Amino acid sequence: MPRYTCEVKDITPLRMPGINRINCTENEKLSIDIELPEQVYSLSKGDNVEINVVEDKKECLEYEFCGVGHVVSITKLDNQYRAIISIGGLLLVIKTPDDSLIKDLKVVEKYYIGIKRLT
Repeated sequence: MPRYTCEVKDITPLRMPGINRINCTENEKLSIDIELPEQVYSLSKGDNVEINVVEDKKECLEYEFCGVGHVVSITKLDNQYRAIISIGGLLLVIKTPDDSLIKDLKVVEKYYIGIKRLT
């Protein structure tokens, strides 16, 4: 299952109070946007994080944050693959030109999303 390592580049407050959109990138090959409630889990610019998308709840619970979500869509637009996972209405969006980084994800399937700081 997909496991991504990236650096937090930007944090944008959303209109919903207390919810931030966190942008995390790894060079030009991966960009991840994730919406998270700041009272549940917060990150800072420059944090290096690991994001793991797994089918096993036990594995997810080893992370600082663990949420359950469903893949809403997987699309290709302008040579960019995009997988969207809804975590109770909050979105995790994975963008990459390399489809091998999302090939294991299946639309409508349930996954557990684990996040932890590496630094």
